[in-house]
Amino acid sequence: MPDFTGDSLDVAFPKSRRRGFTVIYHDASDQNRKVTARSLWKVCFQVTGGSSEEPVVDFGVVRREEPCPAAEGKTVPWQKMPDVLGLTWRAAVPKVTAAGVSEEDVRAKAAYLNDTLPREGEYDDWRVCRQDPASDSPLTDEVYIVSLALSSPDHGCPAPDRGRDAYLPDRDDDGDPDYLDPYPRDRNRTRLYPNGIPGDSGGSGGSGSSGDGSRICRHTRWC
Repeated sequence: MPDFTGDSLDVAFPKSRRRGFTVIYHDASDQNRKVTARSLWKVCFQVTGGSSEEPVVDFGVVRREEPCPAAEGKTVPWQKMPDVLGLTWRAAVPKVTAAGVSEEDVRAKAAYLNDTLPREGEYDDWRVCRQDPASDSPLTDEVYIVSLALSSPDHGCPAPDRGRDAYLPDRDDDGDPDYLDPYPRDRNRTRLYPNGIPGDSGGSGGSGSSGDGSRICRHTRWC
């Protein structure tokens, strides 16, 4: 009997049958799952038995995307999400990819709701304030994206009690944080609309409304 360890069960099954073996198989992990669709499973362990007249091979298998357990009935040893809190984006990404995550699946976002990331490559020195998944979480096949919330070194991270709903100072309440707002005391003039929001009738510093009568909402440019 060849060693089918690492091969798809869909390959091991017919080759074993052609050699005259009765083939049985089971989940090799501690989850005791029902094994269906042989093409979705791979061989981690194999044991032969029976008799010379009726040989039997028993395959211990896991899902193809899973690492094999250390032994039969043990937990699937997924890689763990590293702790990258406080690291710069430049330092955090290699630690995440070393845990088996594709670099294109590591995504950056702003830690403050009214902040904006600069262009790619310009936030390398921004620091990680939040990470999803949390450190030591298993990086299973259900983890498609790793998200790192970043903040400029000039601002630091939001206070823990503010959670994910933190805003940077915005004196005119137009959605632009003061450090990015070319008109920090004029609600009607923003980065997007330096000459005033179209249709706003409230004047500089007023609450104003859009041309269709909708009120401009807090922390957004439009309702």
